[in-house]
Amino acid sequence: MQPHNVLVTVTGYDRPGVTSALFAALAAHDVEVLDVEQLVLRDRLVLGVVLALHGDPGHLRRAATRAAEALGIEIEVTITEDLPDPAARQPVRHHVTVLGRPLRAGAVGEVARRIADLGGNIESISKVADEPYVGLEMVVAGAEQRALTRALVTAAQETGTDIAVQRAELRRRSKRLVLLDADRTLIPVDTLGLLAEIAGRGAESARLLASVASVGSPRAPDDAHGPNDPDPT
Repeated sequence: MQPHNVLVTVTGYDRPGVTSALFAALAAHDVEVLDVEQLVLRDRLVLGVVLALHGDPGHLRRAATRAAEALGIEIEVTITEDLPDPAARQPVRHHVTVLGRPLRAGAVGEVARRIADLGGNIESISKVADEPYVGLEMVVAGAEQRALTRALVTAAQETGTDIAVQRAELRRRSKRLVLLDADRTLIPVDTLGLLAEIAGRGAESARLLASVASVGSPRAPDDAHGPNDPDPT
């Protein structure tokens, strides 16, 4: 008999032990984990688990419901007969990063509309930047890169946001270094001074900054001299 495709969706207040208790209840059944997505938003947990179930779906649903009641969370168990074909071609995915100060709901809606107009689907959204800017990263499937880029460049101009589009591929995962000019554009503090304090060189950093500032201040031309100064010639 073919296994059942089961989607278990959990929502509720997050606390330690919720995920472990849920999987302990699932472990009593003949199931294989195919996919898991979990996030916590303002102390609210959203957890989705895709399973391949070999056995009675009713028993699994009752066990999962009892576990959810004991944890004080909500659970939904959806059972279908169709398992995803592992040989099926996966859609092309892109990472769309949106940065705004502030980031208005209308801007997010406009970005989402333009993605949908191209036949793209937003699979996930996560926060990647905080104050003073808010940054969101969307994983978009099914949209052609050039058309997506053109559409979102226009959206950025109309909404006053910064938007970047990158192909989701393995080499992107190796990028871990971001270089920024330390001019307080994104970080409203003296970042170099903070690093110096951590290294125990705060006073030296302050003296160096003061000397640089004095060198860069306006000064009289080299040939200027007062009436009592000796003639340079």
